[in-house]
Amino acid sequence: MGFKRYIILIGFLLLAYIFYTIDLEKLISIILKANIILLASTLILCVINLSLKAFKWKTVIKAAGYEYEFRKSFAGWATGFFISIFTPARIGDFSRSLYLSKDKKIPLGEAFSTVLIERLIDVAILLFLGFVSVLAFAIIFGKEIISLQMLLGIIVIFVIGLAVFMRKKYVKIILKPFFNIVVPAQYKEKMQLNFSAFYDSVKKLQKKKIMLVKATIIGFICWFISIIFAYIIFLSLNLDIPIYYCLVIVPILGLVDLIPISVSGFGTREAAAIFLVSVYSISPENAVAFSLLYYFFGYIPAAITGFYFLIKRPINFKKFEVEG
Repeated sequence: MGFKRYIILIGFLLLAYIFYTIDLEKLISIILKANIILLASTLILCVINLSLKAFKWKTVIKAAGYEYEFRKSFAGWATGFFISIFTPARIGDFSRSLYLSKDKKIPLGEAFSTVLIERLIDVAILLFLGFVSVLAFAIIFGKEIISLQMLLGIIVIFVIGLAVFMRKKYVKIILKPFFNIVVPAQYKEKMQLNFSAFYDSVKKLQKKKIMLVKATIIGFICWFISIIFAYIIFLSLNLDIPIYYCLVIVPILGLVDLIPISVSGFGTREAAAIFLVSVYSISPENAVAFSLLYYFFGYIPAAITGFYFLIKRPINFKKFEVEG
């Protein structure tokens, strides 16, 4: 646990270093001069994106054989997002499986599978867009953010890992030693039931290809909205960044957000933004202003919504269950 805390500190140390090296007065001035009308308009996109992501999860739940009310999928998705902003690589997202498990009275393992599949769809889309973006950046600007061989290697590892993970017998062999040593005896039966329920659900989901394709299309639409969102943030700062370049940098920033060395991407996202917009001779202060506004207007409204729903239906994290 201590090691993980130190790893997460890297992001905050990086952010502190960035603040130390830039002109903070200039940064504050840039943010205060941003076009408030354009910034306010991004809230509409935020609501649309949040609704679409909730609908995407609802689509995966339907593929698993359950009808789940949109308002509940919306509340669950928002709550999971709120919790995820305090965790590396957004692992807090999986808390929404607790709501689905309670509402539909299904095993937690089965509910967990819907969240995992929805997240895997997102990661697969991000890896695809990230590969295209890194390739485009190298072609247009002649600079390598990450070697294509390395990125291809990551994609290959993801695909192989996914193929292994989807096979119950392989995962059972891998996890058995840890299960026998780590899991207390009183929890073993429940864990085994949830493990079986998880893979039964995954098997069911794999047969619903049309529904999963539908969820994937919704995922691509969400990314397109995020790209428009970023473009409006640039416009609000009066920065001359072409919209096609937002197609390049937004997926790369998304990849950076997944690096588990910070909370909510703080530090890593700002560092990436400084590098990515430097090709247009944009100052580090403007780059950091963009990154902070992108976070504030893209993440905070959704997080506040999630916090509201979490208060209405709190989670007991010690028992790992929804109260009430």
